Amino acid sequence: MSLKKNLALGGVMLAAVVPTQASFVYAQTVSPTPAASTASTRPLDARTRALLAKASASAKVYSASPNSAGVLLASNTPAKPAATKPVALVPIASNLPAPVVRPAPAPAPTVVETIVETVTDVVGAAVDAVTKAVDAVIEAVSPPPAPVAVVPAPSAPVATDPASPPATTDAASMATASLAGVPVAKVFVVSNLTELRSALAAAQSLAGAEIRVNPGNYGLLDWQRKTYELGRVFVVAATSEKPVFLGIAANGSTNMSFHGLKVAGGTGKLVQLNGAENMTFTGGEISGLNEDGDPWGDGATAIQVRFSKNVAVQDTKFSDVRAAMYVQRSSNVSIRYNRVSHLREGYNIVATDMVTVQGNHFSNFYPQYHFKEHPDAIQLWTNGETVGSTRVRIKENLISMGGKRAIQGVLAGCEAAGVRHKDWELTRNVYYGSSVHGLSFSCVDGLKVWNNVIVASPHADVNNSIRSADGKESGGYLPRLRVRLSTGVVAWNNVLMAGPSTDAAINKYDNWDLVDAMGWGGLPWTDLFAGGRPTEESPPLSAFITKNPSLARTGNAGVITPFTLGMRSLSRNEALTDALGRLTAN
Repeated sequence: MSLKKNLALGGVMLAAVVPTQASFVYAQTVSPTPAASTASTRPLDARTRALLAKASASAKVYSASPNSAGVLLASNTPAKPAATKPVALVPIASNLPAPVVRPAPAPAPTVVETIVETVTDVVGAAVDAVTKAVDAVIEAVSPPPAPVAVVPAPSAPVATDPASPPATTDAASMATASLAGVPVAKVFVVSNLTELRSALAAAQSLAGAEIRVNPGNYGLLDWQRKTYELGRVFVVAATSEKPVFLGIAANGSTNMSFHGLKVAGGTGKLVQLNGAENMTFTGGEISGLNEDGDPWGDGATAIQVRFSKNVAVQDTKFSDVRAAMYVQRSSNVSIRYNRVSHLREGYNIVATDMVTVQGNHFSNFYPQYHFKEHPDAIQLWTNGETVGSTRVRIKENLISMGGKRAIQGVLAGCEAAGVRHKDWELTRNVYYGSSVHGLSFSCVDGLKVWNNVIVASPHADVNNSIRSADGKESGGYLPRLRVRLSTGVVAWNNVLMAGPSTDAAINKYDNWDLVDAMGWGGLPWTDLFAGGRPTEESPPLSAFITKNPSLARTGNAGVITPFTLGMRSLSRNEALTDALGRLTAN
């Protein structure tokens, strides 16, 4: 937070900026007009004293015309001082106290000037009181500043004046070029938040821009309601070392791509893309207050997307937060190839049309069972909504949850009466764990489920729902493919435990059941998987590939071949190109 003060006594001017308010207090002394000077020998009247007290004790702005004591209080925009004695405005220095500017003294002070000086002292005292109060508030609410490790841009001067433009690369790089096939009119290199904001502002008038962010700590990037109508702006890491932000708020903004950034140490919604359009976040890391593998102390949500259109979040690591993503009332959202671990909740998707969840790797969830948390890797719900989610594609995700904690895989609910989902496809997903909700669906019209693997970890064999007193462990049950209150359902070539569980009219065929500890029967594990039954807490995808040769492989059951999973090893250009391609997917 910042405090800017500008004092010019004789006239006296105070501009105190409180970060949480856009409020200003102005108090100026001006020479009395000739008409007022005849009465200026009187003491300050009660109204004037009240106005001065009110101005010094409030962050609001009051106004009055110059009175008999030569005092002017300005409202909204400061009134112009009397032409006979203009007030000097002193520029605010970034690291020096504002100088005191006084008018040249008269050869001999008159009674009027003596009174003016007295009033000046009174106003000055009020100014000091307001300043001290503001300083106290800022000190109370400001977090300690994060250490900043700034790496200057190669062969580019570092801007030190906030009003100066950010450094740019050499002339050849500044010529019209492209990034990920998108025109870039100018390249900026920045090393602090001020330079970054300046570059972002300059990019609004350019036909595309690339902003290379050097390593360092950048605090909170609050860049909301900014549109880039002439071209896309790319905010990318300048090196392989990720620059660190406390948070990024780009609500209401358009045509922005963030790549190679780390968001860590903050609270609340760490990356906000609400009311946004044509936005991508790739190749990043997002974590909460403590990067210690224990999400119990972290209440943050990594990314929030609401009322947005055309958003891609890809190749990003989520950890040490309460929840990875909330997507609500949006359209065309791509969530692909992310690593989601050491948190308490995965993706929540609500009332969204055309959403793709692909290639994500979920593991090591740690819910607080004593607070009745019931975590899901992917959850879709309708509570409080008037529409469900449509055109949902969930494919090639590994949900590997073999610990002593029941973590739900994909759970679709219909909490709001009469609100239904429509047109869903799920294929080549793997769920390994101990929640009955392996892949579980309610109120879906038009559901296709094929070539998925839904199998029990050893913890599922306890067959109970007992939760430990410390909230760290729960019981477990056989995971199932469950379908309720749905229509147009087809399920085939899945590897399951105890077959599909359904009360809906479902067309099911060529599904393969494994033997289980509950006595449901089925094929031996070694008939389907080369290594038999996995026992690790987080087995790799290879443990769930259908055995070759086997009857199941011949019957095309389960996952026949490996698929790309988790964060891909892509170059910056490859990652950006892939994400931008998702913005026009349909």
